[in-house]
Amino acid sequence: MPWIDRKKKIKQPRPKYVHHSNLSRLYYNSKMWKDTRNAYYKDHPLCEECERNGVTKIGDHVHHKVPFMSVTDESERWQLLLDESNLETLCKKCHLEAHIRLKMEGKDYV
Repeated sequence: MPWIDRKKKIKQPRPKYVHHSNLSRLYYNSKMWKDTRNAYYKDHPLCEECERNGVTKIGDHVHHKVPFMSVTDESERWQLLLDESNLETLCKKCHLEAHIRLKMEGKDYV
């Protein structure tokens, strides 16, 4: 009969998280983005996706509904980056799911 070592944990595959390109880092490191993000989070501290599902949970990330890197014109990128109507606060789980959904649709540009 085979022996099973129950002390060893079976490694679960970790979800691949989206890493920002060098170009998008330029935008994310800007003072304008940081100020916009902080102001938006201050007004919307809860995960908006969880709230739509009747759950109250603190948000972890300010997410762009339409990725700002999806446009090539720099002024349009800044507009999408800083437009509060293009933002939503998400918890870590909902943020990862949003990026997976965008990636499956071929719309994850970071």
